[in-house]
Amino acid sequence: PWYLATTGRAGSRVLGRCEMKFSFHVTHPPKSLQVAIERAQDFEVLLNGKGISSSPVGWWVGEDEQTLEVASAVQVGRNELLLRFDYRSDMELEDLHLVGQFGVRQTGKRRLADGYSLVEPPARLDAGSWVGQGLDFYGAAVCYRLAVPQAVLAAAKAGKGVRLALAKVKCTCAAVHVGGQTVALAWPPMAADITQAMAAQRPAEVVVEVVGGRHNSLGPLHVPWLAWTGPGEFDPHHQQWTEEYLLNDHGLTGPPAFELLERDGPGAAAGD
Repeated sequence: PWYLATTGRAGSRVLGRCEMKFSFHVTHPPKSLQVAIERAQDFEVLLNGKGISSSPVGWWVGEDEQTLEVASAVQVGRNELLLRFDYRSDMELEDLHLVGQFGVRQTGKRRLADGYSLVEPPARLDAGSWVGQGLDFYGAAVCYRLAVPQAVLAAAKAGKGVRLALAKVKCTCAAVHVGGQTVALAWPPMAADITQAMAAQRPAEVVVEVVGGRHNSLGPLHVPWLAWTGPGEFDPHHQQWTEEYLLNDHGLTGPPAFELLERDGPGAAAGD
């Protein structure tokens, strides 16, 4: 369609009536659930046979990807989403996404499209990847709250420098928030000098914000990560295509470490 539009050959004549069906499983119905879709006005949307308003309630990632609220039609068990539309050559059929406050649980041994169920969002995360902890397809950020050890507080009061090192983190980038200050970490070494904030306020808590990435949300999800990503990496005929989801790990995969620094150089680690 984009090629036809670029060359001035796209038309608005209806070529046929079409339907697309998608199914997903729900264990705990979310209080709010949206379907993110481009050009929502072109489609008649039904969930489990119930018509869904085509008036967007918002947008996701980009303003062209509008969101339709569908929570009122969700049911426990299998759900079927149906899109009816009059196909024209100026239409682009894009991926759909479920967006809302929910987690996912893998119901089988393999990461297949029909092997997940929507569940309640995780209340907390253990050290390790978000994948497998309910945030398999999550692409935004997670904040970890860390208590500052008393030994570190005492050292900061005595004039020692303090650094928080994220030795084991999987992310696009990260940030350390402490005492009203933020230190962004975009490349190795993933360590933030928080001496000034610790000396000024001696806070009892540090927040580590880990930013994931859009790969697990937008793909390509069925071809290994390659040097080049183009339309072919979304094509089921790709020579490396697999039906399983190939997901990137995100999260704190090991505990951060508070390190004490001499004013003129690094010292020994104070503890985790």
